[in-house]
Amino acid sequence: MRIFLLLAVLLVSVNTGFAEGRVALVIGNSDYTKITKLRNPENDAALMASTLRRIGFEVTTLFNADQKTMKKAMLTFTRGLRDTDAVGLFYYAGHGVQVDREN
Repeated sequence: MRIFLLLAVLLVSVNTGFAEGRVALVIGNSDYTKITKLRNPENDAALMASTLRRIGFEVTTLFNADQKTMKKAMLTFTRGLRDTDAVGLFYYAGHGVQVDREN
């Protein structure tokens, strides 16, 4: 996981030289009511958020957000990127998604 984090940060750092700004939406969901709770997503999201802030990103962070809150945050995030030269990064840690029994 840490190698992925490092590679993601390096990739974003290299490709943002001409960007107007850097914004990120980071979500970490660990606490589920109907499925297994996870130990690491909140920690992973917090580490990613702090790392992105250190390299100049404006970061919005959500922990244990419900679907409605996540959808609203993603919509706000993508709308904020429209008509800008800003670089946007979305990071999610938590259970994956399954539709019709396919991940």
